[in-house]
Amino acid sequence: MSDARNMNDRDRILDAIRGARARIPEPCAYPDYPSGVATSAARLPRGTDPVALFRRRLEEAGGRCFSEAEELAMALREERARSGYCDPALLGRLSALTQAGLDLQGEFLRERVDDYAFSITSAHAGIAETGSLVLTDRATSRRLAAVATWNHVAVLDRGSIVASLADGIETLPNDPNVVYVTGSSCTADVEGILIRGAHGPAEQFCLLVDA
Repeated sequence: MSDARNMNDRDRILDAIRGARARIPEPCAYPDYPSGVATSAARLPRGTDPVALFRRRLEEAGGRCFSEAEELAMALREERARSGYCDPALLGRLSALTQAGLDLQGEFLRERVDDYAFSITSAHAGIAETGSLVLTDRATSRRLAAVATWNHVAVLDRGSIVASLADGIETLPNDPNVVYVTGSSCTADVEGILIRGAHGPAEQFCLLVDA
């Protein structure tokens, strides 16, 4: 544990959690439940291609989905987002973005969070039923980058798209943080005015790739 004399309240809380977690050798298994009990038949028609359905559901939620990096580059330029963070592991396969004039920076500096017009990170999975992206600490190079920039691009392997929320839960790794993202961040006040980007990215993009 850390030296308690040099800790603030946040550090003390996190240190206590880590200490308690260290005493548990293995996490508890998920409880047994009928996997289809919460699946919406209306939102998950039989025989539908999961990739096509995921794309449709994500766009219904206000997100934008692309199959080609060139299309993504055009969309970012339309948003005047020309410079941002990119997971270093993705730089090699996204050369089309740099060729389109975008500046991809492989290092994310917390103190410069407002300087990044976009961020590009990997997603763990996609859920066709809801059009949700599943972000985990293991798959996401920088969690702050995925939730703090105005434009976020989730790079998703088509093979990681599952049919339902129940299927998505079964794919989750042993990860300390999991975030389900369904479209762009939106909130509304009592007058019904919808505000985008209040609690996360105002524009949520997804780039589908093959592993």
